[in-house]
Amino acid sequence: MSAASDVVLVVEVADTTLTYDREVKVPLYARHDVPEVWIVDLEKRLIERYRIPRGGEFLECSVVSVGERLDLHAFGARVDFAV
Repeated sequence: MSAASDVVLVVEVADTTLTYDREVKVPLYARHDVPEVWIVDLEKRLIERYRIPRGGEFLECSVVSVGERLDLHAFGARVDFAV
């Protein structure tokens, strides 16, 4: 069994669960200090990126569109977002 401290990135793929992922899961990940969470919005073809958990919430949230790059800080890598 792994602990939340072992997790560096959570990726949620949302089709019908977007509201639940955003309102329930993201705050839960923040409370457990998961450093980064991505929600892939299949309908709008966007990624919501949450970073820097503090006090049960994420201090940084950004939206990435198809064709843009995401920096994955935990690995020092960049990911191209292409569908």
